[in-house]
Amino acid sequence: MNYGSLRTWTRDEVAQRILAGDTLVIYDGFVLRITQNWLASHPGGALAILHFVGRDATDEINAYHAEPTLKRVMGFAVGRIDVDEKVGWDPLIPPVQQGWLRQDGKWHREATAVRNDTSAPAVPHMKASSEILLVSKEGAKDSVAGPTIQCITPPP
Repeated sequence: MNYGSLRTWTRDEVAQRILAGDTLVIYDGFVLRITQNWLASHPGGALAILHFVGRDATDEINAYHAEPTLKRVMGFAVGRIDVDEKVGWDPLIPPVQQGWLRQDGKWHREATAVRNDTSAPAVPHMKASSEILLVSKEGAKDSVAGPTIQCITPPP
């Protein structure tokens, strides 16, 4: 495959496709679309991939996969991204990190994220504003059908 002919995706396009249900990770400047079949059969389990949706997984993929596997990984490439050499990819928050899972073509909320984004921690042991705690969604009523752009966009 001629990877140079793949179109360049913006961060917003990646985010919108994730919200639409695609499992997209960034690898070495490429957008990889991971199929549901591969999620189900990945030797490291689906969560190993789901925690990198919208994020640059280059270091992790390189660290945990042998050379023959790395060559096969590029078979999932559907696009390229422009990455600033100094800044790199501006990551999104994986939906699974907010308690969202995709099953049977629909989003399902498995937990509610509690984010420590105030001066008084929501949970005493949570210190950093980037920390997220997932709690059971028992009794929680979601008015949305899936994660939103605000859900997968990290706080400033």
